[in-house]
Amino acid sequence: MNRILLCLSLLIFIGCSEAPGTDKTPGSSSSVEIVKHQDPKLVRMDESSDKSSACKTENGITYSIDLMSAVDFVSRKGEQIEMADRMELMKETVAILTIDLNNAKETDVFESAKMTMDKEDAMNYLVGNIAADVEIKQGKKTISPSGVEYDAGISKPSQLRVFIYFNNIKINQPSSVVLYDRLFGSGLLRFNINNRK
Repeated sequence: MNRILLCLSLLIFIGCSEAPGTDKTPGSSSSVEIVKHQDPKLVRMDESSDKSSACKTENGITYSIDLMSAVDFVSRKGEQIEMADRMELMKETVAILTIDLNNAKETDVFESAKMTMDKEDAMNYLVGNIAADVEIKQGKKTISPSGVEYDAGISKPSQLRVFIYFNNIKINQPSSVVLYDRLFGSGLLRFNINNRK
């Protein structure tokens, strides 16, 4: 992929291909990864931050989208960012998609009766194909993702989380994130995100 995504992948998940607890699908590029965080503090999405959010519930499933700059996303990990990399990352936005089945009894989201795919197909979808079903609209522009990463280290068995990367999003302007849900059959979902105060 482009240099921005490569910088982001290197900064966030340094040593990802060799670190224990991290898997990469065969033949994947730097823009399509499965990420398993051993330290739950690495990318915490429940902390207050300067981000734009929207959520909705369909068929008993809660879908939430958080948009944040790649610089903020990397900063959550506590990484020092070189000035040259910071300038590149400022052009990148991360959409954090979290899907919650709202059922604390789920032992594995992939075994849920709500899932429309078997586990192998769902994993293949999450590490790459989901990018074809997400876009951001701003004004008259429609922006497609530049890459995607599935976070396999989420702590709740009833949740899924995917990091979806976009270039040239004006994060302080209203956005509409469009997702076509193939995992649970909720179909077309639209999240209207207002500009941050």
